[in-house]
Amino acid sequence: MIRPFATGEPPPPLALSYETVLCTELPAFDPVPTLRSVLLKPPHLKRFEYFLRKTGWLTMPIYGCGLILRVVVCSAPAPLGRLLAPWAAILHIPPCIVFAAGIRVEFVKLILSAFDFWFPFAANTMFMIMFSIVLRDLRVLLVVLVWVAFGCSFLQETYFRDSRNIAMSAFVEAFLLVLLMGSISLNIMDEVYHTDLIVAGGHSLSTKDVLVNVIGTMATLMIRTMYRRLRLMKRQRKVKGTAVQSLGYRCFIALNPVGPGVSANNRVVPHPLGPMLFFSSKSMLVRKKTTRPCAGVMDSRHLSSLVLPPLQIHLVNDSRRYDPRDTLWRRVGSLDTLNGWQVSGLHLCAVTGFVLTVPSIFIPPSRASDAIGTLCLVTTALFHGVSMSCCQRVLLKRVGVSFDYLFLVLQLIAAHLCLADIFSWRWASTCGVAASYLWAQWTLTIDSLTPTMRQRLHVKSWMPTCCIVLFIVIQLLVLLDMMLLDFSKIRDRVFWDLEFLGRRAQFRVVTFLWSRVVTIFIWYGRLLYILVTRVHENTLIILRGNVEFDYHTWRLQANMARETRRRAKCVISPVNSTIPE
Repeated sequence: MIRPFATGEPPPPLALSYETVLCTELPAFDPVPTLRSVLLKPPHLKRFEYFLRKTGWLTMPIYGCGLILRVVVCSAPAPLGRLLAPWAAILHIPPCIVFAAGIRVEFVKLILSAFDFWFPFAANTMFMIMFSIVLRDLRVLLVVLVWVAFGCSFLQETYFRDSRNIAMSAFVEAFLLVLLMGSISLNIMDEVYHTDLIVAGGHSLSTKDVLVNVIGTMATLMIRTMYRRLRLMKRQRKVKGTAVQSLGYRCFIALNPVGPGVSANNRVVPHPLGPMLFFSSKSMLVRKKTTRPCAGVMDSRHLSSLVLPPLQIHLVNDSRRYDPRDTLWRRVGSLDTLNGWQVSGLHLCAVTGFVLTVPSIFIPPSRASDAIGTLCLVTTALFHGVSMSCCQRVLLKRVGVSFDYLFLVLQLIAAHLCLADIFSWRWASTCGVAASYLWAQWTLTIDSLTPTMRQRLHVKSWMPTCCIVLFIVIQLLVLLDMMLLDFSKIRDRVFWDLEFLGRRAQFRVVTFLWSRVVTIFIWYGRLLYILVTRVHENTLIILRGNVEFDYHTWRLQANMARETRRRAKCVISPVNSTIPE
């Protein structure tokens, strides 16, 4: 692993700052091939494009009618819903075909490797499976088409324009998902047959609980899509140039030291990263000098060299510099070297709080357990407080407003509140749960600790991994205790009894906790993979780098290359006609 400072000592603190740089090389792709150009032969492709030009204006009205019928199917009595479901499904087909036809194949290959695609796709698939199980009639046809429509919407990043329509459709879909979630929770939808998926220890998890959780997650992701598209539209109006930012493909970034005294060996990237092309060298633009006496004459070999290179993805330029001295509390977060006793005391607090977290949650109530819980919370809070005081202000703000952080921290807050509730808010257990949350919070904000500050606090790269494993172990022990042991006398209760329009919905603590834990496990699995596989310890685990590509300029270059080839062919034709057989 490359260390941030090869000599073991950082450069002079007054001259040192950090910037975000690429960790890996960015790919290039060919934006020309679309799904319709790949699947259709040239004659059929021309007819299809002609048909789209004539009838494309009908796509949005048909889509709107399909949405209206979708609402009617979900809110009407079951016999009427079964009658209208096939027609609603049919109205979803034309928009899906039109959208899928324009998907850029090479760009899709990049998006398919991203977690930002697979997590929504998995939630969408779970929604289709569970909803089909509880319906068991013709309305399943509509569910399948809605699954296809959502799958197409997850690939909307392959469209370089139409941000306004994408934002509007994302808002409408999020609104409909919220209505559907309320309809399922209040049992408004007719003839829906829920079943228990897991029953153990007097607790159960039903299809209704899974559906409500999945639909809520999908609605949140749709709101994220709308928000990102609106921000992109606002950015495009302010930023000069023709580059388009990609929202579906992001890259890993790292903190790189800059300033006097920083050598190339100290950098995350010792040399500038070049493009990593997924194409053969024949697709690169090669300009060879001709040795022919007549410079105006080209042959077919020179024509083959006039092929435009693929569209290169670049990291969005970030001119911000992160001063390690600009911390949350400068008195504690200064760059002064800590004394040996200070470092030892800080890490003694960390080890004590970490080791006592699990016992504090599960030991039976007593005076000794209360003392252990108090010691666990105090030592964990001391370590967490010092670390937070040393966080770089701008980085901490950037982490705090990122979707990945907000989504995961809200899930963690809900899970830990439920965890404290099922232990009846006993003092020792509550202290252990609070310590567990502080360790999770410390992991999510580790990106805001600059390498200089991590070296000052002696924070190692493996520490966040231990905190993630701690949460997983706690939840597995809770699950084991709940299903088999019943050692801690875990209780379950209704925490929200909702009555609306004469309907009643009850939300229980244990089922809500299970739903949150499943989501957290998925995201924690992603963070674990990043922590284990990252090639440099300065790689950020929450923050991602935004990328962009200049498709407009690339298209102009493509048109110029096409015109050059056309003129070259006109020059070659009379020359070839004079060559004897």
